[in-house]
Amino acid sequence: MLKKIIKAIVKFGLVVLNRVSCKTYKRLYPKYLRWIGVGIEDDYQQGGFDPWISPSAYFDPGYPGLISVGSGTTISFDACFLAHDYSVDKELYAQYKEHGLLLGKINIGKNCFIGARAMILLGTTLGDGCIVGANAVVKGHFPAGSIIAGNPGRVIGNAETLLAKHKEKGDISYWRGDNYDTFEMVLPPDPEPKK
Repeated sequence: MLKKIIKAIVKFGLVVLNRVSCKTYKRLYPKYLRWIGVGIEDDYQQGGFDPWISPSAYFDPGYPGLISVGSGTTISFDACFLAHDYSVDKELYAQYKEHGLLLGKINIGKNCFIGARAMILLGTTLGDGCIVGANAVVKGHFPAGSIIAGNPGRVIGNAETLLAKHKEKGDISYWRGDNYDTFEMVLPPDPEPKK
């Protein structure tokens, strides 16, 4: 019980810290997740990918050790990682008078992007560089660079093609600066009016 209270206090402090100093939060939050049992790589922030994990992301508290996140991965707000499923329990009890559940690992590769409110279910593996769309419900194995969207989540493209498309359109905004206090947004030029 004491450990749960300490975890809640630490989590609250990190949520507040995210609003005060994002840079410090981004350095400390992966350590907190590692402390509660989520498999966060030691070099999580290396490689220049500027990863961030939202404090509202939900990591299955009963089975955090079944979840691993590769370095450079960004996880948006309210994303949910569920490593368990009780769907078989009622029928299992009805037939055999036993309680049970399904458990499965979740392995997120390096440099992935998990969209807002995406749900990653047990038994899911994402290769490096995958993009999961907002609200997607994802279960299964997906190759590196996949773009996954929908419910159920399915591959709708790849990250390399997406980047090429937006570079061609010229609609990418860039952050420029050396630290979080001096970043400036460089916006794309206004589109030419259609004739």
